[in-house]
Amino acid sequence: MYYVGLDIHKKYCISAVMDKEGKMLDRRRIESKPQALKHYFNELPEPCHVAMEACYNWGYFLDILEDVTEEISLAHPLKTRLIAETRIKTDAIDAKVLADLLRTNLLPLAYIPGSETRRLKNFLRYRAGLAAMNTQVKNKIHALLDQHEFAEKETLAQLTDLFGKQGRHLLTEVCLPGQDTQILKSWMNLWEHIHQEILKADVWIRHHAKEDPLSSLLQTIPGIGAQFALLVRYEIDQIERFRTAKKLVSYAGLAPSTYSSGGKTRHGGITKQGNKWLRWAFVEAAQRAPLTSPYFKQYYERIKDRAGWDRARVATARKIAEAVFGVMKNQQVYQEHLLGQLPSKGSSRLVA
Repeated sequence: MYYVGLDIHKKYCISAVMDKEGKMLDRRRIESKPQALKHYFNELPEPCHVAMEACYNWGYFLDILEDVTEEISLAHPLKTRLIAETRIKTDAIDAKVLADLLRTNLLPLAYIPGSETRRLKNFLRYRAGLAAMNTQVKNKIHALLDQHEFAEKETLAQLTDLFGKQGRHLLTEVCLPGQDTQILKSWMNLWEHIHQEILKADVWIRHHAKEDPLSSLLQTIPGIGAQFALLVRYEIDQIERFRTAKKLVSYAGLAPSTYSSGGKTRHGGITKQGNKWLRWAFVEAAQRAPLTSPYFKQYYERIKDRAGWDRARVATARKIAEAVFGVMKNQQVYQEHLLGQLPSKGSSRLVA
């Protein structure tokens, strides 16, 4: 068995091939093209166990190499750098470090979801990206209107939704000085296009959420609708990856940071190191859950009175993550009356 560290890039890769004793057998630069990569690994005389970092395009290389290698391991980038910190960083050194950690069984592994899961995650992340763009464009329009005085301003201020049917009609009649009317129309056209794409994506999401039993169970949790249910379901994929709810909270980057020295311990803000999509979904759900759930409303208000709305929202997001763990672990619907019986660390007893 050969152990191969592969430092992957958009245009090329650097390989480092070792045997089980750690002897360097080959180091080469390879084009990041399917034919070149397959040819290289097919020419090696022994089966290969390949290690590469979980960068943004790792799925592309996984699909190419899974048929021409014995095994592929995905390295956690941050943990790999912590283990193998070096003052000199080059592609060749990175490849050698990956091969060495793989050979010695010290490689910090990242989870590898299946190809179908990756495709679904890409679409759900696309929908989340549309939501972010939608918010940005709305903020641009609000900022532009706030810079001017115009006839419809007082009427627009009274609307609960500036981008509802009545608000959009009034915005078409707004006349601003200089080129700002054209800028407003341009922003509105862009918002309308994004809005239509969101509506199309939501049709697909509602259909798939209805067809997926686990997503239907997740929708019984306050604050989680069809979009968040599918996103959470596929970002987690296999709940067995996490031994406890606390592990899931940490994976989502919602665990508070801890500083301990000289017998003193201080807790700071959340780490934000983890799955940003899960963190976004849980925090967004935390804003909605208190509106429909007596338990989450009481929990949120109690922490807000003591520590402020920002910490209350994050703490509520952690509770929602615990509820998700319980629902996925037991494959049963959410039952709110059991939440008060649980320790703060969370467990699978969140559901019956």
